[in-house]
Amino acid sequence: MKVGLSIDRTGRIPMLKLRDRESYVRNKTKEYDDIAMKYLCYVLFLLVAGFSVYSLMYERHKSWYSWILSSLTSCVYMFDLIFLIYLYQRWIYPVDKKRVNEFGFGGEDDQAVAETDAAKEEEKKTN
Repeated sequence: MKVGLSIDRTGRIPMLKLRDRESYVRNKTKEYDDIAMKYLCYVLFLLVAGFSVYSLMYERHKSWYSWILSSLTSCVYMFDLIFLIYLYQRWIYPVDKKRVNEFGFGGEDDQAVAETDAAKEEEKKTN
């Protein structure tokens, strides 16, 4: 995803534009990501709505404003918890450097190229 800052000389506040890379847009991964995000949004919306209704029915609130604030802060805490689970999973399952990406390159490829370059440098020094 590319991030660009649009500078406007008319005196308005600059807007942040987010664009996908061309290789990502043409890739099959984009389609799968869109489908996953659609279903994830459905589940997330149902969880938020369900918790808000539960809070309205079973907890005491001083006013509607109190109920809205309580529901919104609970949703934020739920997101902080999901983020902690995400961080835990990143720690347990690190990125596999041997895995080949969609362009045919792997993490070891860069290391092998660097070792080859270093070997050529050493060979030049000895000759």
